[in-house]
Amino acid sequence: MTVRQTTKKSWLVRSIPLVVATFVLSGFVMMMQPAQASAAVDCNDQTFRTSSTYKTCVKYIQTMLNNLMVNGRFASLAVDGYFGSRTTDAVRNFQSWEGIGRDGSVGPITWGRLCWPKRATTYDKYHYDRWLVAARAAGCSNV
Repeated sequence: MTVRQTTKKSWLVRSIPLVVATFVLSGFVMMMQPAQASAAVDCNDQTFRTSSTYKTCVKYIQTMLNNLMVNGRFASLAVDGYFGSRTTDAVRNFQSWEGIGRDGSVGPITWGRLCWPKRATTYDKYHYDRWLVAARAAGCSNV
């Protein structure tokens, strides 16, 4: 082997760890970006109504409604992120029970009651824990 061949080989061997580290770090940064982007959006700063498209926030609404007892029963919604007629009806029942306007949309007043209900209750620790996780994820503060 000549001196020139040895230099080429040692350069290649020394650069492999750098190339691997670059790919690993770039993959790590790309995986972190969606989590940071979604964490920047507080659901309770937005209004949701029939056909709303931000599925994550709608899932939080559905989970919160499923774990708050309204008029002696829970909502039993499918947590699918689709704000359809069943979710609208559950929101209207919740709004009626809480004594606020029954428009079926989740805006500032309804978010306030979803985050700090006056009459609806979580009934037990199981429902409270599930409601609490969804409330915190949706951006409810002081819960």
